[in-house]
Amino acid sequence: MIEILQSPDHVVAIRVSGEVDKQEWENVTAAVGEALEEHEQVSMYINLADLDSMTAGAVLEDTKFSLKNLGNLDQFARIAVVATADWVEKATTAGEKLLPGAETKVFSPSEDEAALAWATGS
Repeated sequence: MIEILQSPDHVVAIRVSGEVDKQEWENVTAAVGEALEEHEQVSMYINLADLDSMTAGAVLEDTKFSLKNLGNLDQFARIAVVATADWVEKATTAGEKLLPGAETKVFSPSEDEAALAWATGS
C-alpha cells in the first residue's frame, strides 16, 4: 500500500507498506510527474520502513517512468529515504550516480520526522 502524504507542493512524500502493485505505483509516478511539470526543483520523501515487496508490474512502471524522465533528473533537489534494510542504503548510494545534482540521505525509522523536514528544506 502507498500513502501519499501532505507536504509542500515541491515535495512528493510517500509512505510505503506491505506489497506495492502497479496501480499504486502509477499514482506515485503521476504525482512525481505533476511536481516535475510545476516546479523547477522537486524533492522526495520516501518511507520504505514497512515495505514487504513490489510486484513485477510496479517495478516495470517505475522503470518506464525513470526512463521517460531521464531528461528531468536535474530537477531533483533532495531525496530522503526512510528504511531499515541495508540494501536500500546501497541502492540509494548507487542512485546518486544517476541523480548527480540531488542530495540523497537515508534515515532510520526513528528519524522519520527529521527525514521529512530535511526533504522539505526546513
